[in-house]
Amino acid sequence: MDLYLEKIKKLLEEALRDEITHVYLVDECESILFLESSMKINDNLKEREIDLLQEISLEWMMYIQNTVNPSILKPGVDLIWLKMPEEWLLNWLNQIQRFQLND
Repeated sequence: MDLYLEKIKKLLEEALRDEITHVYLVDECESILFLESSMKINDNLKEREIDLLQEISLEWMMYIQNTVNPSILKPGVDLIWLKMPEEWLLNWLNQIQRFQLND
């Protein structure tokens, strides 16, 4: 399996087991997606990896906007208590399994 997909799979599994926060999950996914020194997409990624990582990042942002009271959303606020629905993480893991079957 692709090294990046394996890393994403591991992060999702750890988040499901509450070994890492969802904030950490998204931060790590974004660190894979974007080059460190800029917001340019990592050109070592396959299109399906880019799509998956972007989906995780965008879903997280929308989830925050739709779930968290805007009055507490200030720069530097810690959202380690916030968790995306488990179903989303399972769906992303299923996507990775489908990628494996098609390789």
